[in-house]
Amino acid sequence: LNVGNYPAMDMKAILGSVIGVTSAAGAAVVAINALKGGISVTMDYEHALSGLAAILGTTKDNILELSEQARDLGATTVFTAKEVVELQTELAKLGYTTKQITDMAPSVLSFAQATGSSLADAASLSGAALRMFDKTTEDTQEFVDKMTAATTKSALSFNYLNNAINFFLFFNIFFTVTVFFF
Repeated sequence: LNVGNYPAMDMKAILGSVIGVTSAAGAAVVAINALKGGISVTMDYEHALSGLAAILGTTKDNILELSEQARDLGATTVFTAKEVVELQTELAKLGYTTKQITDMAPSVLSFAQATGSSLADAASLSGAALRMFDKTTEDTQEFVDKMTAATTKSALSFNYLNNAINFFLFFNIFFTVTVFFF
């Protein structure tokens, strides 16, 4: 019985075609996901910059120096540019100027790296401590060096230091207000 003269099906060729199509589709999916991830990171960074500009009471065009610093530190340290903007934002919330923030950022970044804290937490603690002890931004490096030594050469963790300074700050404010009103 002759069922036809069909060419022999080469399973290797069929399998190779299927793998080729699947590989191309997989590569396309990977490329699309990478592109989406890159766009998302850029959008997050731009959103963080907008928030920083709003806190400083200006526009993104007027904080180019901070944006440049964030990109530079993000490219040369273990932290991302967005994390650097979060550091800058915390300092801006404490009332520091653009110049002061630019001057303080590298010292605060080193403090965060040495203590294993986030940049935002390190900035908040450093900035508040400088204000509390009536220090200038020129004292930042010396101040964070002392706080780093306190946390790395003792049983005092960053969180304990943060809590202690906030506790001291509360009582300092409380007693200042009490003395002022009585």
